[in-house]
Amino acid sequence: MHAAIRLLLASAFCLGLSACFTSPDPLVGAADAVFPFERLVFREQSLPDDRQTMTREGDAYTYRTDESEERAALVRFREVGANLYVAQMEVTEGGKVERLYAFLRADLAARRVDSYAAVKPDDFVAQPGLSICDTSVCIEDLDAYVAYGKALIDSGRPPDVQYVIIEME
Repeated sequence: MHAAIRLLLASAFCLGLSACFTSPDPLVGAADAVFPFERLVFREQSLPDDRQTMTREGDAYTYRTDESEERAALVRFREVGANLYVAQMEVTEGGKVERLYAFLRADLAARRVDSYAAVKPDDFVAQPGLSICDTSVCIEDLDAYVAYGKALIDSGRPPDVQYVIIEME
């Protein structure tokens, strides 16, 4: 996995890995995007020295790691329930745009974000709106992805990744 993509809150987005949730077309457009912060500094809970930053620039967030001043990705969030978001990350590599997704549950008071449905679980079974393409999961229907993310949370399954919010403006 590329170090610059170990994100999100924006998650265990998995560029460089083949088992992620993806779609060929954007599922979170500029008109659907929400901006709950202007700038966010966060880290993976298990990586205390790996700070990452997202800054709003126009109709998306720019994502960077502390190691690089270069933009690593564009991120958009769509609110899909109380404290629930679909995060879409667009990364361009070799002229090709990859869109990766995570289902997020935010607890801003606790300064924590839990990421679900970013990495395909070994026991994943295709279902309407979510198909297996190569070794990834292709999201064909955003509502199906949201239902899947909510079902993971409701089942008590632990998040793929937990993020700690360091700063938020």
